[in-house]
Amino acid sequence: MPRSRIVTGMLLFAAMMSARSLQIADPPTRNGDMRPSLMHRESSERSLPSEARLDCTIRVDPHAPPTHRIDRHVLGCHSDAGYAHEARGLYAELVYGAAFEWVPDTDPTNGSAAATTPLHGWAGAGGATLDPNASQIPGGTSLRLVGPATATNRGFGNEGLYLVGAQPYDGYLVLQSDEAVEVTVTLEHRGAPGADPSPLAQSVLQFPGGNWTRLNFSLTPATTADCIGVNAAEAAASGIGCPANGTYAVDGVHPPLSDASAHICVQCGGQFTVAVRAPERTSTTETKQGGRGGTGGAKGNAVRVGYASLMPGAWGRLDDLPVRADAAAILKMMGITMIRWGGSYTTSRPMPWTRWIGPAWRRPSAVDGVWGAGGRIHAVMSGWGWVEMADAAHAVGATPVLTLDPIPNGAPEGDMADFVEYCWGNASTEWGARRVADGHPAPINVTFVELGNEEYNANFVDQVKAMEARASAVGVPIPLQYLWPNNKPPNATDGARAAALGLGDRLLIDIHNGPEGGSGAIDGIVANPATASWGMLNGETNCGDHTVRRMISEATDLNMYFDRTVLANRIKGRTGSFCMERSGYNEGGLNDQGISFFLPNMTWLQPPGLVHAMVASTFQPNALNYSAAKCPFYLTDGLYSVQASDDRKTVVVRVVWDQSTVGENVTIDFGPGVTAPMEVTTMAWPDLGSANTPADPRKIAPRTLPPTVSGTVVYVEPYSYTVFVATFP
Repeated sequence: MPRSRIVTGMLLFAAMMSARSLQIADPPTRNGDMRPSLMHRESSERSLPSEARLDCTIRVDPHAPPTHRIDRHVLGCHSDAGYAHEARGLYAELVYGAAFEWVPDTDPTNGSAAATTPLHGWAGAGGATLDPNASQIPGGTSLRLVGPATATNRGFGNEGLYLVGAQPYDGYLVLQSDEAVEVTVTLEHRGAPGADPSPLAQSVLQFPGGNWTRLNFSLTPATTADCIGVNAAEAAASGIGCPANGTYAVDGVHPPLSDASAHICVQCGGQFTVAVRAPERTSTTETKQGGRGGTGGAKGNAVRVGYASLMPGAWGRLDDLPVRADAAAILKMMGITMIRWGGSYTTSRPMPWTRWIGPAWRRPSAVDGVWGAGGRIHAVMSGWGWVEMADAAHAVGATPVLTLDPIPNGAPEGDMADFVEYCWGNASTEWGARRVADGHPAPINVTFVELGNEEYNANFVDQVKAMEARASAVGVPIPLQYLWPNNKPPNATDGARAAALGLGDRLLIDIHNGPEGGSGAIDGIVANPATASWGMLNGETNCGDHTVRRMISEATDLNMYFDRTVLANRIKGRTGSFCMERSGYNEGGLNDQGISFFLPNMTWLQPPGLVHAMVASTFQPNALNYSAAKCPFYLTDGLYSVQASDDRKTVVVRVVWDQSTVGENVTIDFGPGVTAPMEVTTMAWPDLGSANTPADPRKIAPRTLPPTVSGTVVYVEPYSYTVFVATFP
């Protein structure tokens, strides 16, 4: 594969939203100016003979009472922290292995980046070694540097760091030493193979010695370290995992990619180094950009590093949270209203909620880097836990759903009732005071909690009872919702005990299924005596797909949620899998189903994510009845849905057309003598297996058709999703 440039810059997509039509703006430049929109394609249609067009008239009374109200939480997404490629799309941390976790070499058959050095994400030189017997975290590991020594980090998957010139990067080290020592932190451009790296920014930290202490620094690279596409051989030479055949399914076990074009091998020019020199006379000058320190007073040459962090400054993060600003913009663009955090990581026990609180550099969650059965590598990132996910969700306007290790009542490390107190208690309570001391004075607004993941939790009823009692004691102002994690009802005994709690649909079954069918699960829940009063949350939609095929299925499933009256009061949310997917090759093949994609230097939407954006910008809360005349496949669930605004001045008709060669002539009829102007947005593509690539992230995108009026035929293309927005005076 020839070397090629990929799109550069953190592509901060912005959504110009209105209740009338979808307008998706082009990403802003770094100074904030907006370029003309390139997301919408020019209005055009593929030429098909007239006999290849079927007729459909959708009749709607815009003034009829609604059949039910739609919960906007169906526009959610799922981020499984158990997979490195998931959380890294949101997490702003650039250092991989910040706590020097021990992680064995990864399985090359699934394309994960190889951990080719003893330091895993770090490459050591000189007197750089890991010390498993000394850390600020009990049981943890530290990096020991005895000068001259250097440790270099090239980020997740060893791809290298994307660094924006003239923009500050904030970081810190946690150090321990018996004597004063100078520690130099540097941002470098790695340079060509065999060449010495060139410094972009440097700071010399003066550590007076002592026990584990945090030292902050800021580095501003002089120039940008960009990213390029590389082939498999070039990737292998740099220790970057990249399957030679462009797919993970080289062992007959891991599933193939739904589309390889959106996955590329990438190498970025930046790297971060931590160094200690041999004893010498050094200067008192503490910071230089793009240079080396001088000479002066005597210093020691040995230090332990317990944690190393580097993130973009406020310019590249959301609200000073450890969240990528471009990722936040993507979530907002999709109108994400609910984010489920968690999943597979809870299967590694114990992983209680208490391991994810307090300063990142003191969290026990950093001790072990291997989660799951068979040694499969998942994501240990002590700085990205349930607290960060809850804060990030609220910052983008979404409700967090937390899937946690279900700690039994009375557990010494803190049980689920203590979790409620930690989130909601004030400083007069034991756990509320601890939250305040941990740097989070405001309550953590968590109302949806899942007690386990894909398992039968025999302690569920007892845990919920204890959590309810604690919520009452600390004055939680919002009713809590409890997710049963087994994806099917409990047995009759546990069902009866749960019913005795009197919580009704605040007890929820978490349904995990494919891209469609979650809405149908409510029928079985209502019919089962054990869960007749329960609600439901569709927490995962596992389909292994991010292509046009997923676009059609995502739009179909959302239409079903909008259209079914039985769901009105029982469905509490739908979180499509996944919020984000890694374009580079690292665990992506295990679940190749992101509705948006990311690289170190960009984020962009895949066709199913654009469906969410189209829905979010035209969302109306009231479902209306409709009839369809001559419409083919009318009885097929999910092809059509109709909604209206509270004032009935806006009516939205959504049409999914899943045929490959036959188009549809659609007429919207609001009744005799009623005509309304309509704006029509459509997204269509002839190949179900296509997706948006890093080189062409707008290849498949919505386009606005010429303005029209109701009663006029509008052609709907094969493999398309079309939104009609009518307005009334």
